[in-house]
Order: sequence, then C-alpha cells, then structure tokens
Amino acid sequence: METLLSSPRVLMIESGNGVGLTDRLLAAGADVVRVRSVADGAETVHDRIFDAVVLCAPIPDADLVAACAALADVGTAPPVVLIDDVDQSAALARILPAEMQPCCTLVRPVEVPKLLAVVGDLVAFPERFESTRLFMADQLAKLLAELARRNASGVLQVRSEGVVTRIYFQKGRPVNAEGGSLRETLGRLLLRLGTVSEADYARVIERMTENVIHNEYQRMGEVLVELGLLSTSEVYRALSDQVAEKIQACFQWTNFEHEFQEMDGLPEGSEPFEVAPLESLVLTGLCVHVDREAIAAQLRDSYNLSVLLERPLEEIQGRYRLASSSLHLLERLKGGESLGRLLEDEEMTHLLAALIWLGDAGCAAASEPTLAEPKPPRRQPLARVQLVHKTSAELAKPSAVPTAENDPAAERARALQAEARFRAAQNWLDRGELSEAASAMKQAVTLQPMEPEYRMVEAWVAYLEGGEDPRFLRAEVIAMARKAGKADPRGARPHAILGRVALDDDDLELARREFEAALARDPKNADAASGLRKVRDSQAAG
Repeated sequence: METLLSSPRVLMIESGNGVGLTDRLLAAGADVVRVRSVADGAETVHDRIFDAVVLCAPIPDADLVAACAALADVGTAPPVVLIDDVDQSAALARILPAEMQPCCTLVRPVEVPKLLAVVGDLVAFPERFESTRLFMADQLAKLLAELARRNASGVLQVRSEGVVTRIYFQKGRPVNAEGGSLRETLGRLLLRLGTVSEADYARVIERMTENVIHNEYQRMGEVLVELGLLSTSEVYRALSDQVAEKIQACFQWTNFEHEFQEMDGLPEGSEPFEVAPLESLVLTGLCVHVDREAIAAQLRDSYNLSVLLERPLEEIQGRYRLASSSLHLLERLKGGESLGRLLEDEEMTHLLAALIWLGDAGCAAASEPTLAEPKPPRRQPLARVQLVHKTSAELAKPSAVPTAENDPAAERARALQAEARFRAAQNWLDRGELSEAASAMKQAVTLQPMEPEYRMVEAWVAYLEGGEDPRFLRAEVIAMARKAGKADPRGARPHAILGRVALDDDDLELARREFEAALARDPKNADAASGLRKVRDSQAAG
C-alpha cells in the first residue's frame, strides 16, 4: 500500500490561521473541505468520510480539550491532526483519555508535503498512530518480567477498553489465561487456523448451548473431543496456543489498568499448560501488535548508548525461541554498537525492545556517540513496575468494568449464548433474512454489549435494512466498523463493511482501499473480493 494518497480527503477546521495552508493543500490536489468551527466540523464528519481532520488552533467556539472531545464523540470522525503554535500533546495527554487525543501535533509553520505525508501514513499505517498515542508496551513487558523475577504465583488482571484478560502465574511462569476478546476464544482461534470448519464450529456451539440450557456446562475442548473433531492431545496444544495468544494480545492496548492477586493454585476447573517462555511471548506480542516506529520513538532517549547483553547468547536464543537464521542479530550485540545504529536494522527493533524491557540487555555510555544528545555518565538501571496487590475481599467488590469477573461461569455462559445468537444471525444474513438477523444480533449484543464485532454486525444489518434516517444508520455502521477494526487490527470484516459503504456512496477510490485492506488480511473474504470486482468494473466503465 502506498504511503501517500493520490487525493487525500481532509477536513480543515480553522478560523483564519489556516487559510494559506488550505489553499496550498487544494493546489497540491488534496480534496479539502474547510469549516470555521468545531460544531460545523462535527456535523461535516457525520455526513462525509475523510482521511483526516486537521484542527488548526486556536478555535473560536471551543478550547483544545473541548474540541478534541467533541470530535472524538462523533463516531465517524477520522484521526485528528492538531496544528498549533506550540506542542501541547503532553498537556492534552494528561487531561484527555487516549481515544480522544490527537494522533499527532504539528507545530507551525507546517509545509504541505509534511502534512500530506502525515495524512498518508494515517491511512496506510493506522496502527502506528494508535500505538504512539499512549505507549505502554514497555510497561507491560516490565510488569511480566517483575512477576517472573519474584517467582510470583497468582493472577494478573489486565483491563483495557472493557476487555479483561486474566493471566495465571505459577512460580513466575504464565501457565493459563482467561477472558480477553472474542478473537482470542478457542473457537475463533481454531476457525482462523482452519482446524475446524464453520459448520463444525456451529455444531460445537449448538451442543454447548444445549448443555447450558440443561445446566450441564462443558468446555469447548471437551465438546470437540466428544464430537470427534479433535483428539485430546490436539485440544491441549490448541489451548496452549490460546493461552499464548491471550497474553500476546495484551500488547495491543495503548492504555491499561492492572492488578495482581497472589494465589496458591489455579481456580477450580483450570489446569496449567506448557506455554512458551515468557521472553518468547513478549517478543511475539511486540512483533504482532506494536509498530516498530513506535518502539524506536520510545527508545530514542537511549540512542547514544551501547547495548550490553546480560545473559549468554545461547541462553537468550533458547528463552526467546530465536531461529538459527536470527543468530546474526545477537552476534551484533557483542560489538558494543550504539542503540541508534542497531535500530537502523529493521529486524533488530522488536528484539532489542524485548531484551531491554525484560532486563536481558542494558545500555551503557557508548565510546562513539551517534547523536548529538548528551550521554548518561553510567549504566541506566531498569525501571521496576509497581504491582497493585488486592485481597480476595477487595477483588470481590463490584467492578466498573462491565464483565462478570466475580462469576466467570456465568460470564462464560453468557458469552456462549451470545456467540450462538451471533452464528444464527450470520445464517439469516447469508440467506438475506434481515429482520431475523437483526433480532438475533440484538440478543447477542444484549448478552455481550462490549463486544465490538457484535456491535458492528448489528449496525451492518440495520444499515442493510434501511430506515427513516439512513444518514444515521450509515454513520453508525462506519463508527462500529472502525471500532471493531481498532479492536482487531488483523480482522478483514471491518474493512469489507467500510468498503461496501464507500461503494454505496460511489466513492470508488475509498472502496478500493478498504476492499484491498480486507483481502490483505483475509484473501478468502468473499465480500471484499466481490466488492473489489465491482469497483474495478465501475472504474473500467467510467
């Protein structure tokens, strides 16, 4: 995908200071709409799709905090780029939650090529801006390392955006994990891997739902074996993979809360699994969920320092599960090269971050600095993360997070019933029975109101049905698809839905981008493939 867009769609919100910039953007071929107030901007993004909103401070009808909050409150609002006389990103970060902050701040004077490059990157690499908005991957890595160092036994609860993941430790090793997002359930994992078919998955869900009705709860693994779909050993390996994926998925969050409760054993009905070493889990989590540019920016203050390994190379290779082809990366760490020079090699970025944040590598003053910043005079100690310990009584108090942490069995039953209704809605949708699909999706959302995929499909069915206010239905499905795409950056369906909406708007270029993004994530996505063919046919005919 190209970084720069041939004709980016930009909404300029400015009262006067941005007039010259608007004219220059138009001259450069950008599709620019200019408004003079935040209220007008919010109304405009409700009606049209833009690649970015450029907010030029000062704005007469709102201060920056109110302006950013108002734009974030519009479900269809694209990323916001702030242009100001000074960089206020740090101040805004202290006041606004991550999801309301501008993706980036540009300080005047701003040149058109720079602004166009930023807008292009917002479309081509949205995850880069999400991860740099509020970076906490290093804190999670250090938190896990601290539990390992303490040989801790208990449960670490990680909360973010309504999702709770519980990671169980025994003597410093992660051995089980529960909760997480819908994508991380065993059934969805097996579907993605092609281990079970859609039809087999539907059979499993149906059997489990029947058992719940008769108050006979069965785990999915037991049903898979009972139906002859997987062997016991295959289920064990799949569950081990699921534990690893749940832990790795925690690295996608740009903001999270956590608490750790010490425990002597696992909850009733849970068992320990042989999971990859913690170092390997962290490295994979960083590689899958964190953009290398965000990591490089986080490590920038240490660019002048030499990287020093704290363990023998052979031990690091084993703990991080590095292939033989990656050994040349570790060999470079023997030479005392500066961090800045090592990060010039893209292959090194995630490995260096994992080594440093887990304490297997440190930084010391380099003999030949590569940047002009002053060098620390001696080795920098690794930061320790303060763990929040709570007693069982404290953890039993009602949580603000809308999940059933206090009753995992009830939450599993609700999740199962919601997935059953979701699958039923899918069948109705495939048959074109929209009213039945809408009814089933309403039930699924009622059972799991925080699940972005369910909310997206509910909005999609409503959009297909039509109604008295098509503008609202369009805005709602766009908002829900963007939210689902953020929750699951590797998911294809949000892009396929956004492509279909753009196609209905006769916005062929945007439709093409969304369909191609969907197919890049899932080459077998039939809706995206069909939509892309329609786009190409229309472009050829036009």
